[in-house]
Amino acid sequence: MIIPLKAHFQSTPSVEHVAGSASWAQLDHFDQLRPLQAQVECQKQKIYYVCDNPNSITLEVRNPHRIYRIQRIVLRGAQLEILVESPEGKDAQAEDWQNCIAIDLANTAGVSWANTGSCRCLELQNGAAMFVAEPSSTEPHLSQLFDACMLAQFEQIQLFKAVTASIISIVGSQLPDISQLLHNSYNYKDWCELYIQGEWTRVFCYVDKSSKSKGKHKIKFFKDDKSTSSKNVLCYISETDSVEDLLFVLDPASSLTDPSNLTPKSADEVDPLFLGSARDSRASLHTLLAGLTTLRYVGEVHWPPKTAERSRSSSLSFSTHKRAGSSGSLASSLASTFTSPKKHARTNSTVSTSSSDENHAMCATTSELLIRPIPHNGVHRLESMVRAALPMMGCLGLYGRPLSFKTTRTDADSLVLGLPRLPVVDYFAREELPNLFEYSHNLLSPSDPFFKYVAAYKTFLQESLKEPHRDSRSFSTLSDVLGSGDNSHNMSIFTNSCSTSSSALI
Repeated sequence: MIIPLKAHFQSTPSVEHVAGSASWAQLDHFDQLRPLQAQVECQKQKIYYVCDNPNSITLEVRNPHRIYRIQRIVLRGAQLEILVESPEGKDAQAEDWQNCIAIDLANTAGVSWANTGSCRCLELQNGAAMFVAEPSSTEPHLSQLFDACMLAQFEQIQLFKAVTASIISIVGSQLPDISQLLHNSYNYKDWCELYIQGEWTRVFCYVDKSSKSKGKHKIKFFKDDKSTSSKNVLCYISETDSVEDLLFVLDPASSLTDPSNLTPKSADEVDPLFLGSARDSRASLHTLLAGLTTLRYVGEVHWPPKTAERSRSSSLSFSTHKRAGSSGSLASSLASTFTSPKKHARTNSTVSTSSSDENHAMCATTSELLIRPIPHNGVHRLESMVRAALPMMGCLGLYGRPLSFKTTRTDADSLVLGLPRLPVVDYFAREELPNLFEYSHNLLSPSDPFFKYVAAYKTFLQESLKEPHRDSRSFSTLSDVLGSGDNSHNMSIFTNSCSTSSSALI
């Protein structure tokens, strides 16, 4: 998801797409979302990481192959903004030289560790680019950037889970057949689109809850609606998999651009905040609703052999999902609570039947999936998303389903886990961050998939919420992030240079 920053803010669907034929599809029915809209907008502006003049870190781009020295790295919301020097032989002061690169980490894991010879690298967008730090002394900077990316993406996911809960409540209460949708035996069948290999692919979705046997409930995506045999399966998700989240997200069309187009942009295309000035970009509630088009699933997805090769080159990363042994007192104290939404330990599925689509050993595995329901004529887009999400959540046992939704802020299985109460906008206090990162480092290995970091962060957050006097700790507020003044955005968790660091970890 690599784009110019300017494009990200200009690609929101138009006003016409918000209104619908349903009576509830008027903006005033969604007034309860306004505090969440403020939280979402604030998270987009929050700076998680700043590093000036990292002399020993370079940015290597795969296609076309380029190696850039870096002047500045900023992680703002889910946007990684990089100011690069001109390549060797290029005049950095030339008018035609463009030196600003933006990488959008929304709706994808986006960041992972990779080893290249003697260097440890931070890989971006499944290898489209990577940060390379040759001297071992600079590795902590990349580790801090990785932690900041995990935190930013986790907070974004949590906020949009809360948005998902509100949309389901508002829209679902107006559907005449809501009882049928919530029924445990309801089998959803409809067309949707999956994002595979850089493009949206039309598939037929079947949420199969017909079996009463544990491990038989699955979400299957077929190549067409002519057959539901295993030979026609493109990919599937099982209730016994490592399943973390399913949530509504903004239209990713603008950010799902060709990863090979990772070229510097001019300063005019970069958000002014990156250059040090303030910008008022508080999107309206209308804009938020207009952008909700897609379901993001975070967890294991299985691809039978015939489709695995096609998926292997997509933006979805493959992983063997091996767990490293936990160590350290903090990890040990929390390891017993590192569980799935259904309160069982995160282990690989052992379910195997004669059907080829259900033989995990023969399948490749990815760690997330973007699903875009296709609305029928006369059906509001948000209604189509609710009709798809409810059966999927019930099938996978997410958030208390197929029973009642869990609604408390202190439950790791809830859609609103740890939701900040305005004016607070942080999920974690600044004092909690060192322990959070220590916990995840001890519990997980660098090769673990993104959804395991999400699970670990949820467990740590749930435990933190139980601590007395937590409200007295240091949390950023709305005015800290969105206030006026040149320094209003300078609330970064990590602020580093080659010689000085004020990181929360140090």
